[in-house]
Amino acid sequence: MSRRWRRRAGAPAGDGDALDAGPTHLEDRLGGALLAFPDGVVVVDADGGTVLRNAAAERFHDARHADVLIERAVKELLDRARSGTADQRDLELFGPPKQVLRVRAQPLEGEDGLIGAVAFVHDLSEARRVESVRRDFVANVSHELKTPIGALALLAETMAAESDPTVMHQLAERVLGEADRLGRIIDDLLDLSLIEAQEAPTRDSVPVAGLLEDAAERVDAVAEAAGIPLRVNPVPDDLIITCDRAQVVSAITNLLDNAVKYSEAGEAIELSAECDAEFVSTVVRDHGVGIPSRDLERIFERFYRVDRARSRTTGGIGLGLAIVRHVAQAHGGDVTVESRILVVDDEQSYRDALSVALEREGFRVEVAADGVEALERFEASRPSLVLLDVMLPQISGIDVCRELRSRSQVPIIMVTARSAEIDAVVGLEVGADDYVSKPFRLRELVARVRAAMRRSPDGEEPLDDVAEVLDVGDVRLDAGRHEVCVRYEWVALPLKEFELLELLLANAGRVLTRDVLIDRIWGPNYFGDTKTLDVHIKRLRAKVEEDPSHPSRIVTVRGVGYRYERVRSA
Repeated sequence: MSRRWRRRAGAPAGDGDALDAGPTHLEDRLGGALLAFPDGVVVVDADGGTVLRNAAAERFHDARHADVLIERAVKELLDRARSGTADQRDLELFGPPKQVLRVRAQPLEGEDGLIGAVAFVHDLSEARRVESVRRDFVANVSHELKTPIGALALLAETMAAESDPTVMHQLAERVLGEADRLGRIIDDLLDLSLIEAQEAPTRDSVPVAGLLEDAAERVDAVAEAAGIPLRVNPVPDDLIITCDRAQVVSAITNLLDNAVKYSEAGEAIELSAECDAEFVSTVVRDHGVGIPSRDLERIFERFYRVDRARSRTTGGIGLGLAIVRHVAQAHGGDVTVESRILVVDDEQSYRDALSVALEREGFRVEVAADGVEALERFEASRPSLVLLDVMLPQISGIDVCRELRSRSQVPIIMVTARSAEIDAVVGLEVGADDYVSKPFRLRELVARVRAAMRRSPDGEEPLDDVAEVLDVGDVRLDAGRHEVCVRYEWVALPLKEFELLELLLANAGRVLTRDVLIDRIWGPNYFGDTKTLDVHIKRLRAKVEEDPSHPSRIVTVRGVGYRYERVRSA
């Protein structure tokens, strides 16, 4: 790399002589500024030789993979600029992370004509992301406001033509309900805007007990109307935190309100505070319908709702948990969601091993040693999944499974040393979702647990809708153009292989069973050889895997189906 500037041939003596002798102070400062410039900068002379390349531009010099595209665009635009044509080009790199870069080149002119060219590489990724967030925000707000406003307009038009007092009274109540819904939407938007605009929350010393009581008081009426008991556990009066009282009460209220919306009548909600040496954690425990694991990472996003149909009946628009996250982060904390698993086994060693393994995976674990204790623990903790041994004291695992299924749709995995086919059939017949025989590998069991918890509460596992363009790692699929790009090279796929890859990419990270894949690609009435799926997977691996004999993208889940891994490009 050189910061030395060459004098043009025939240039008058004087300053040019100083240039030949060495860089001037001004040149040194200019070169230093370009080297430190955050955008990539490449300067070439009239012959195309590199005069300057700053640190930001070095990363795609002699590059591999996606950076090759940047270097190629820089070279092509510099060649055009050396002939006198300024130009620019936007590059969209699939990632991860996904990037949008603008490469711009223009000629450098001296007194005697063109002396070279300069190219700039500017990263537009953040600007595009912010613009996308803004656009989505406006679109979501518009949609959410249109619904109650449209309902109000329709109700008003109906009332204008109605003379029956009873009907008028019913319509007036609906008007009040829609107005209240509209008011809640506006309140949530204002709360979120104020929290985001406030650089640092106002902090005062506040008793934690008072925060819990204030939040509980705000949702008491709603919880009582829904028939849901709300319990606030005692908190020591001397437990004090420094926080913005209004913001923290708003966050706890949103957590409680969300729990009420997704709980059934009679299911208690518990509010408590737990303290360690550094943090105070506010905990809301409910026994609601649960959150599929595929949604756990997104529930704190603006406008994201797990069950949109239920949200319409409860009036939620998906801002409450976004407010909670902003408040927690503004106070140097965080917000998390935990799923609870009940492990029922009369062997202490199995209970201990499973507890450690599942807690390491992020689950909260309850244990029971016999059938009676299992039913008691289930009622007390209302877990998201039950691992149930068949051979239990007092009440057998089969009878426990039958009883649990009569009370709840919670996923149940039978775990037992009895491997006979009849045992598995009986367990599944009485309501178990899966059956694992001892001895088993922990990795397999955890995979089965996650698969069971991905299912929606009614037992079905809806597949994600297929988008027009799918980007997963360095694989890009454009459904509209029927094009696939793998590691920046176009790959031709027959129709069935294309549809199979499309379905796998759309559900990347999720296990798709063989039956689901066959039904979606070949249709529910297909009665051919199931090996057809394996043949297509093998052909697909040959085109998308770096080493088809050791696949790392389309992986086999033994006895279940296939999963497309969310791999990062090298």
